[in-house]
Amino acid sequence: MLQTAAPGKARAKKGGAVPVAIVTEGLTKRFPQKVSLRQAALHPFRRLSGAPLTAVDRVSLEIRQGELFGLLGPNGAGKTTLVKMLCTLVLPDSGRAEVNGFDLSDEARVRASIGLVSGEDRSFYWRLTGRQNLEFFAALHGLSARAAAGRIARAAEWLELGEFLDRRFDRYSSGMKQRLGIARGLLNDPSILFLDEPTRSLDPVSAAHLRDVVKQLVRERGHTVVLVTHQLHEAEDLCDRIAIMHKGRLRVVADPLTLRRQAGVRHYRLRVRGLNAEGAALVKGWPGLAIREPAGDPGLLVLEFQPAEGEAGEALANLLDRVVGAGGRIEDVETPEAALETAFRKFTRDAAPAAEAGS
Repeated sequence: MLQTAAPGKARAKKGGAVPVAIVTEGLTKRFPQKVSLRQAALHPFRRLSGAPLTAVDRVSLEIRQGELFGLLGPNGAGKTTLVKMLCTLVLPDSGRAEVNGFDLSDEARVRASIGLVSGEDRSFYWRLTGRQNLEFFAALHGLSARAAAGRIARAAEWLELGEFLDRRFDRYSSGMKQRLGIARGLLNDPSILFLDEPTRSLDPVSAAHLRDVVKQLVRERGHTVVLVTHQLHEAEDLCDRIAIMHKGRLRVVADPLTLRRQAGVRHYRLRVRGLNAEGAALVKGWPGLAIREPAGDPGLLVLEFQPAEGEAGEALANLLDRVVGAGGRIEDVETPEAALETAFRKFTRDAAPAAEAGS
């Protein structure tokens, strides 16, 4: 069974509750803008550079030990750059961070305590078998042949790689390549695993299996997982908390339920009986209302109602009056939470406020 490495000196969260695996304070990264070929040709002897692009802008964040934490945002939001800084692959321009209690300047200890899996990993050797690839990367971690063999065997059993280990990597399916990537990320027995869009390009069955593996990493094996994704359903299904990034800044950090509530959009579902065709026609054109008839339950109408923002209470009361006035009998009124997609749209608008530190 794979064990989780103990963190070096992870900081305890305020109040003595769950220890913090990752903490960042004002972490910032800028990249110089590329100059077009036309500008370079017009000014061959002049040093040209545009205003620097801020990829990550003063990010302050805490991620708890044993948490499945999601980084969600549109392409170019700064998610991957933030992860690369936390993995010591990119140096920040300002701010600071600790990973497993180690400052980012302590690169060797940070890297020894983490694993990184990318959805577009091209570092495997295609002509080698899966086992040979894992043995090579285990040697880079300084593992003895015996220790490497044990960890490869355990990872292969857990990830169902056994019958594929001695097959050449170039004959792997996309799903098998991703599983081998996770096996490689676990070779050094990290306490934190970064997954950068691991289900990209996978078919639905392979993606679902990989999501189950990610859940097991946290629930059964106690790893801290940082999942980078732009797939809303994946973040909602997997993550304990989600940070939404946009243009390099954190817009909000919260659990999925809170995010849906903070979206500020109300939705009502009414179950109604007794409305005849004439009564249904009276309410059918109501703004924000959709009506459906569930199969197998004649006489039941389900009214999905989403009033305009800021008019929820009055609009619902008016709709109820109209339904009852048309002879309808209201069996139930539910208030399902707004979809995460609504929250995503709200917090990726340019006017959205930045999240507070340690949210």
